[in-house]
Amino acid sequence: MVLALLLGGAALHFLVPPATAGEQVSQAASNTGLTASTHAQMAAFVPVQIPVSTTESGRKLTLNRVNTMPANATDRSNVDLDVALTNEGNETFALSTGEFYISAEGDFFGPPAASTRAPQGDAGPGSSRAGHLVFQIPTQALPHAAIVYKPRDSAILLSLPLNTASSARFASAPTQPTVVTTLLAATTTAGNTIEDNFARANQAGWGTSTNTSGTPNVSWGMDGD
Repeated sequence: MVLALLLGGAALHFLVPPATAGEQVSQAASNTGLTASTHAQMAAFVPVQIPVSTTESGRKLTLNRVNTMPANATDRSNVDLDVALTNEGNETFALSTGEFYISAEGDFFGPPAASTRAPQGDAGPGSSRAGHLVFQIPTQALPHAAIVYKPRDSAILLSLPLNTASSARFASAPTQPTVVTTLLAATTTAGNTIEDNFARANQAGWGTSTNTSGTPNVSWGMDGD
């Protein structure tokens, strides 16, 4: 970029180097009133192409819309989703907002804000319940976020990534062996309170537990090594 300054009838030209990526993020954050960290995380989030669905044990979860916006709290974002749950089985089941969460790298956020537009009520064979879910999560969790449906009356868990990059990794991941799913279902039915499948990268200490059956995660101490 070249700037010209008129001085005594002569034009003085100054070469201004382009802003670095970090400076661009900081400037964008300043313009929007967000912290640089929040703006960077939101920029890294690209909503998955919709609609997208996943099915297990006669229940189909479909994501129809993804919208994010900064929340009033610092470094937090509102995640606005339109979802549908279809009963492809032979028995009616009840649906409630308390069965929906957002997960990100082993952490669960939810339930969603109360709303009369949320998917809830009885879903008979062949019918669907569609609605609107709003969550507030840390902005740094956005690139790793997924919508999770964990029914109270079943050991299954349905999950759909919200970010394009996460969706690509999800699609390329190997299918979980049936024996593992069976073991998780059995332990969940037994009422376990801590469960960990250790599906995370090596780190100092064990970090936060991860599991696919909806059991609340806990932080392991350094004595676990």
